Amino acid sequence: MGKRRLHIIKRHLAERARALQESIDRSILSIKKGGDSLPDLYDLAASESAVSTELAIRERDRFLLLSLREALGRIEKGSYGTCERCGGAIAFERLMASPATTVCIECKTEEESPGKRSMAPNPADRRDPFETFRTGKGGRMR
Repeated sequence: MGKRRLHIIKRHLAERARALQESIDRSILSIKKGGDSLPDLYDLAASESAVSTELAIRERDRFLLLSLREALGRIEKGSYGTCERCGGAIAFERLMASPATTVCIECKTEEESPGKRSMAPNPADRRDPFETFRTGKGGRMR
């Protein structure tokens, strides 16, 4: 990958990591300040529910922040943009869309496809539920 593209991605990663860290810090500050003087149990319950949701979101954000920092570390080591599975190059477009990714699209597709069946019904499997009534074939009802 060229130095210019790598610089673009590094700047993108650093900006996302900085914005995420600021968001996490604001949330933690808000949670620490929050609801000490709630007038009744309903307000307290609503506040606790909101805090619980906020903590779950921040936990997800913390994992994303760690993956962004790991990606920045891979840039420093010179291994960024190389697929961990096949050793091939990860497309620039994929890195821009998902900068913390460690596998190319081909390996990711292969990883997700074996043994996975789509939840959408196969049109070939569809049967007309009234077919037996129209044709007289199949069940005991005619």
